[in-house]
Amino acid sequence: MVGRGADGRLVVLAPGRFMSVLQAWQEAPNGAWGPWSEVPLSWASPPAAVANDAGRLELFAPSSDAVNHVWQTSPDGEWSRVEVLFGVRPRGRAAAGRNEDGRLEVFVCGERGEIEHNWQREANGEWVMSAGRWPSLQGLVAADDPEPLVARNADGRLELFVRGADGDTHHASQRYPNGGFGAWQALGVSSRGMPAVGLDGTGRLALVATTEAGELLYAVQRETADGFEPWTVLAIARPGLPALCANADGRLEVFVRGDDGALHQAAQQAVGAAFGGWRTLRASCDGDPAVARGEDGSLEVLVKADDGAVHHCRQQTPGGSFAPWQSLGVPTRP
Repeated sequence: MVGRGADGRLVVLAPGRFMSVLQAWQEAPNGAWGPWSEVPLSWASPPAAVANDAGRLELFAPSSDAVNHVWQTSPDGEWSRVEVLFGVRPRGRAAAGRNEDGRLEVFVCGERGEIEHNWQREANGEWVMSAGRWPSLQGLVAADDPEPLVARNADGRLELFVRGADGDTHHASQRYPNGGFGAWQALGVSSRGMPAVGLDGTGRLALVATTEAGELLYAVQRETADGFEPWTVLAIARPGLPALCANADGRLEVFVRGDDGALHQAAQQAVGAAFGGWRTLRASCDGDPAVARGEDGSLEVLVKADDGAVHHCRQQTPGGSFAPWQSLGVPTRP
């Protein structure tokens, strides 16, 4: 997984030995990458990462009876000690988002199978429920590991996506920025893993999902932002989990592993338009890609290669072609 710090530098997080969380940072925005180092957190499942209103990254990792939380003590600085958020017995991973007013909000499936959430009273402040029970978003029975993810609408409202016990992917959105959530709605897709979510240049959320049959599907939010248009097929023979990101000009670009083991890439021909033809970005890979936009607007793609190392490549100009791949090495403790 990849994130971006306050000064524009990207950071990649990866699991290490003995359930450790390892990080590698760019040494400067859009620059070379530094060595791997350790984050004081356990990787029982991929942690949720979100930047607070000061630009500091915060991580949330569920344990058997709580959610563990660390944050940067200064923008792009060292990590805090672990804060334990009690009041929930998580099933699977967590998701986190930042409200329009800067308050963070965390979501996880509780032991009753409902999505439970906790939020800060004020930006960078105390949590509403640190010892009592977390409130739940009722109306949906979640899967054993619902893999929740959070996106932010153009108007600031959070949008939550969760896999239900029925196998379908469901979503719920805040009724207004910083507010409560509305009813759950089914997206009508049973996907392998959760969809990738991005905000396109028209201000609408877009989803890309892989079915069990290896079809890569695409859906975009309706202009009224009250649901999504019907799914369309972008490609077949794409069994990997996709990554999605908007270019500096607002065009979406999708990256996914094919059944040939290669990493494939396609981009919208214009903002809000159809996707162009597919290109092979890498001949082989051993994992699913992650992508983020650097400070200069260029996309950076990272993927685990056959040698166990994390490899990356960057657009040579924003929205342009990609430079040759380079290795960050195998994630190991220093």
